[in-house]
Amino acid sequence: MSRIPPALLYLTVFNPTLRPTNTTVAPEDEEDAEEQAHVLFYTARERAVSRDKILRQVGLAKALINFAGMFDPLAVCDNVHSQSRRMVMLSPEPDFWIHACVELAKTPKQVTPKRKDPKSKGKEPAPKPDITYDYHDGSVGDLSLRSHLLKGYELFKLLHGSFSSILLSLGQQALELQLERFFTVWGWKWDMEEDTFSSHLGIPLHPLHRSLTPMLDEFVSRLPYNATSFMINNSLLIPSTALASSSYAAVLPGHIATRIPPPPPPLMHSEASSSAATVVPLEETEVTLPHSSEPGTKSPAKSSEPDSNKTFMPGMNIDMKHLKWSWPGYLTFGKSKSSSPSIPTTPVATDVVSPQPQAITKPSLSTEIKADEDIKDTPQLVAPAVDVDTESLQDAISSEHPHSTRTTPPSLPSIEPSPASIPLPLDDDLAFPASEEQQDRESNKSSPDQTPASPQEEQTVDDPQDNEPSSEQQQIETLPVEAADSGPHIPTTPPLLYLPTTVHLATEDAPTMTRKMKVWHVTRNATTFALVVDLEHSQDELPMLSHIATLFDDVELTVESEESKTLEASIPTLSKILEPKDKHIISTGHYTLSPPQNGFTSRSEHFFNGQQILRGDLDAQEVFSRGQNPQHWYISKKGLGSNEAGEAVEGEAYMEIARKESTLTDAGNALAGVIRRFAET
Repeated sequence: MSRIPPALLYLTVFNPTLRPTNTTVAPEDEEDAEEQAHVLFYTARERAVSRDKILRQVGLAKALINFAGMFDPLAVCDNVHSQSRRMVMLSPEPDFWIHACVELAKTPKQVTPKRKDPKSKGKEPAPKPDITYDYHDGSVGDLSLRSHLLKGYELFKLLHGSFSSILLSLGQQALELQLERFFTVWGWKWDMEEDTFSSHLGIPLHPLHRSLTPMLDEFVSRLPYNATSFMINNSLLIPSTALASSSYAAVLPGHIATRIPPPPPPLMHSEASSSAATVVPLEETEVTLPHSSEPGTKSPAKSSEPDSNKTFMPGMNIDMKHLKWSWPGYLTFGKSKSSSPSIPTTPVATDVVSPQPQAITKPSLSTEIKADEDIKDTPQLVAPAVDVDTESLQDAISSEHPHSTRTTPPSLPSIEPSPASIPLPLDDDLAFPASEEQQDRESNKSSPDQTPASPQEEQTVDDPQDNEPSSEQQQIETLPVEAADSGPHIPTTPPLLYLPTTVHLATEDAPTMTRKMKVWHVTRNATTFALVVDLEHSQDELPMLSHIATLFDDVELTVESEESKTLEASIPTLSKILEPKDKHIISTGHYTLSPPQNGFTSRSEHFFNGQQILRGDLDAQEVFSRGQNPQHWYISKKGLGSNEAGEAVEGEAYMEIARKESTLTDAGNALAGVIRRFAET
């Protein structure tokens, strides 16, 4: 049958030194009132619990504590084991106790009912099968339970203050209210089945913290005031020297990590440019086109269209009835008088302005072509007459491949369209005049015996320098082209911003007396910088955001360079890839260290038992154990060797070896190699 995970039965906080505040109590109820005044908080899995049951459970915990203190005043009753439960007592502050009762994991089993007595007469109802449970003694560890309770207390202390400070400043009723608001939610979010062995060892350190911590200390040392700082990079802590020596080093970084807002969706380059642009009404905008004959003419506003009619092509307000293509006899599609395609006598314009996309918020450059009456009044730009050898061009066209779809003569310069837009045929009024260099090139290519152009085809052109657009006009016209030719969208990093968080911190001299402090933190990508200052500290005195951005750049550059070196030096072979990976974790004080590719997420009870033995009274230094299925080695070791000065390094190392062919000697050598590399780095 299915296994039922361990679960919390009840959680309580009490203080045996408290006295009832109500003096109008009957003499027979004084004892119960005094016992009830000791209980500051209580919650249970049962929805309704009587007062007598609460007092009995709290009274049992107080009796166990007093009984253990009779033999040794310094020895504290930490936990009590039974067949189905674990009772844990923790005293985070003098006279204050946190008591939790946990039910062990269990597996239900059915008991076969007894057979009926053959001598019995009549029909009796079949008895229901009795359900009993097999409890798993190693499903929870005493140290992990105590560590989780202590972590909950430290978090409450960080958010609200210590029990003693609240009781002195606000009173018992305020303390009971804050305890209920916090521990009710915290207690029933506790999932013991999901707790890993590494979760209660400490906060994971960054593998490069020894090279990044001096960089952070040097940055904070330039501040004109004393402050504690730390950084978080990819959920890994980079502590400063001041944080490592503080009393809140184990809980503050974890709380700030939960306050970091999720990263916003990256701004694309086009969105950033459009958001920064200023929208100007088209009716009030006067745009001078370099192709128009009258400077200062206003660009007509675009006709408003519903959103449902919008397509991926930009809107064009063109009068198709009166539009002049100015390509006589070229795109006639076989309806011209001559059998051979006629060649235009004017070269194609080499500079075409692409239509403005709708996404750009600059004023639109699309113009509505007026009627013939308005066009006649406007002087038009005409191209010069160019002598072209028609017979040579016709021969060149006829010599093309029979399946070729090319319509532009080879001798004419081909126009490369913009990658963002396809040029549309424009009217002569919107075409640039041909340059003098192009006219000379076309004249040199023409034959001397070419027939001169007819008088009707002779036209005059103004000086092209007179019609060159100004710098402001070029900027207006090139805006749509630049936005369209910008290529792939480049994510834009959001601007840096300080975010405040108020916490309650204590000092080493008075760990039970807390005061309000403020933590300012800045996040960019996966890196966060946090600075702990006084509550009255002004934001104007914080480091400049540009300096923090430089610090982020230095940290990210260091991390990337070290990762590239590690990747180049550790290229695995095929046998290494297929070989099971060994996993290890090192605990030093409030922090843990494990390779990122290690992925130490073990829940094996071998590690919990090994840790219990190392921290017990047996004075054990190493614990080796091996499982049966799978046959892995589990090693626990106390002490991390010695440093350069010859001093012993305190800490613990835990390692899991997945190779079943490994011997005890191989397991010891592997752990010794891990500790040696830790000491070298």
